[in-house]
Amino acid sequence: MADELVKIYTTDELGAALAGVMVRAYDVTGTTLITQNQSSLVGSDAIAELTIPVASSPLDVQLRLSKTGVAFDGTLGDDSKTPQLAKIYSPAAGAPTGKNDFTVQGQNFSRPAATDPRLCRASAFFRDLSGKAVKNLRLIFRSAASPIQVDEAMVSLGPVYAQTDANGWVVVDLYRTAKVTAQLSGFADEVRHVRVPDAPSANLLDLLFPWVKKITFAPTALSVGVGAVVDTTPTVVASDGRTLTGASGDDVTYTSSDEAVMMVMVMDTVVRVQGVKAGSAQLLAARAEETLVKVPATPLEYTPVPITVS
Repeated sequence: MADELVKIYTTDELGAALAGVMVRAYDVTGTTLITQNQSSLVGSDAIAELTIPVASSPLDVQLRLSKTGVAFDGTLGDDSKTPQLAKIYSPAAGAPTGKNDFTVQGQNFSRPAATDPRLCRASAFFRDLSGKAVKNLRLIFRSAASPIQVDEAMVSLGPVYAQTDANGWVVVDLYRTAKVTAQLSGFADEVRHVRVPDAPSANLLDLLFPWVKKITFAPTALSVGVGAVVDTTPTVVASDGRTLTGASGDDVTYTSSDEAVMMVMVMDTVVRVQGVKAGSAQLLAARAEETLVKVPATPLEYTPVPITVS
C-alpha cells in the first residue's frame, strides 16, 4: 500500500478559481470517509490536496463537494456533481494524465438584486459552529439617522424585521446609502452599525461585519533622499463599499520592509516615508486587526509601494 497525493482543482462556472470548497473522499460505496480538505488559493488556482492510501491500483473513490452558496448538482457536467467517482493510481505515473489531479466545477448562486432602484437587497447564509443552518434567526434593523423622506414618502424609523429560513438564508431590502443599526437576536447580540451601499445587491455579512478589503496608493512608487521625506496617499476601501477616511491608521498597519533603509510615519491623510540610507525597500500594509475570522482567508488587496532611497 502506498500513500498518493491527490490534487483537486476547484473552479466556478467561468473557470475561475473557487476557494473554500470542502472536498471529502469516501470509499466507492460512500460509507467510509478516507480523508477531507478544503480548497485554498495556490497562486491563481484553488486546490484541495488529499493523501489517499492505495492498496490496489486504480482505486475508485467517491468525491463529495460542498460550499455554502455553490451548487454541485451536475448542471455544468459530470465534473460538477456530488458525489462523483475518481480513479486514483499508484504510482501516479500510471494515470492517463500521468498524475492524480482532477478538476471539479461549482455553480455560484446569483445574489438577488432589488428591482427598486432606491433599494439594496442584502442577503446571507448563517451557520452554527457545526456547519448546520441557523434557522429562525431574527434580525432587527432600525434607522440611525434623522427622519428620511424618499421621493414623496416619509420613511418610518421603526424596526424592519427579517428572519432566516430553514437553510439559514435571509434577504432584506434597505434604502441605499441609509445608516441603520442591526441586531441579530441570539447570534451577535451587540448592535451593529451598518451603512447600506449604493448598489442593487450586497452580501449582508460584509455590511454587518465590515473589514478592510482593498488599498491603493498614489503615487505607486517613491524616490527619496537620505534624511528627506516623501508622501503617498492611500485610498482604503472596506468590504461594505465605503471609502474610509484618510489613511485609516486605526484600521491599517503600514510598515517598512527594511527600517535600515527607510521609516514609515502615518499621518491623517497620507503615509510619510523618510529615507535612512541608500537602498531599496517597500512600503507594506496589513489589516490592523483580524477579529473577524474568514474561511478561507481573504488576503488584503494591495500592491506594496517600492521605495528607492538615494
